[in-house]
This record gives sequence, C-alpha cells and structure tokens, in this order.
Amino acid sequence: MQEVFGGTRERTEFFNPFASAQFLVAHTERGMAVSAGAIWPCEKVVGLHNVATLLLFRNRGYAHAVVIEALRFARSSGFQYAGLRTRAALVPYYERVGFEIAGYLDHYRYGLVVLE
Repeated sequence: MQEVFGGTRERTEFFNPFASAQFLVAHTERGMAVSAGAIWPCEKVVGLHNVATLLLFRNRGYAHAVVIEALRFARSSGFQYAGLRTRAALVPYYERVGFEIAGYLDHYRYGLVVLE
C-alpha cells in the first residue's frame, strides 16, 4: 500500500481498509509527489477517484500522467470499464482520453445540524 502525499499509514489504511484501492502518484524529476489519484476496483469496473495536483504544478501534465497510468493499469488488469464523476469544466479533457458521458448527478447542499 502506497502512502499518498506523506499521509500516515494509519490514514491510508482508514480510507482503504481492504487494500483494494491502488494509489497512483506523479513525481517531479527531483522526486517530489505533486499529483495523485486512486482507482477502486468493483467487479468489471474500476472507478477513478480524487485526481488532484498541487497548485504550483498544475498544467504541466502530471494529472494527465496519473489518468493515463490508471487507464493502462485497468486495461492490463482485465477491467472492462472505467468510470468517474467530474465537474463540467473537466468533461472535455476526459472525453479526449476516451470517457463518454453516461449520466448526470444533481448536487445538493446540506446545512449543519448541531447535535446535543
């Protein structure tokens, strides 16, 4: 199990208790982790989750490398489908790498309830 962005092993295990998720990390030439994402397998589908890049390293191809490696890993591991949820601004990018829109989700905002 790989720790992501210096998170503790306990935190990584909390979010991935069965070690089913694979974490992908892109590094600079000097070895600094600057972008990461995760894939969670579920039968014939792998979900691509939480692809993110540190602000100072955006628009340099690091997240793209994470996405391409995630898709390569999924194909080579025998998965038939990959899925994700993303915001509208990123749809054109994901379409360029092969994703198609399969549906839309409504987003709801919830208030805070004080429990006593």
